[in-house]
Amino acid sequence: MGGTQVLQAVPGELLAAKAWLLNADFIRSGPDLPLIGAASGKIPVRDFFDLESPPDLTAGGGAVVSAELAAKLAGPAAPGHYAQATKAPRLPIPT
Repeated sequence: MGGTQVLQAVPGELLAAKAWLLNADFIRSGPDLPLIGAASGKIPVRDFFDLESPPDLTAGGGAVVSAELAAKLAGPAAPGHYAQATKAPRLPIPT
């Protein structure tokens, strides 16, 4: 297994990750994007969400996970919080 690989996100660069990237769980952890794989594999991508244009991730064999897809797989910055698109109806308060 070896040590944990840590990647630093840099705009405009492809980040090479392990082959299990395509089956990894993508997690949002503040500015970082931890990738969790089978057999306790973990690759933290530092500062991924701090960048205006995060890099794409690559796995062996030329597979690419775009930065946009990685962000969607990681989920929202504030899970469970939703904006209301329209005004809520005013209901009379019973007296």
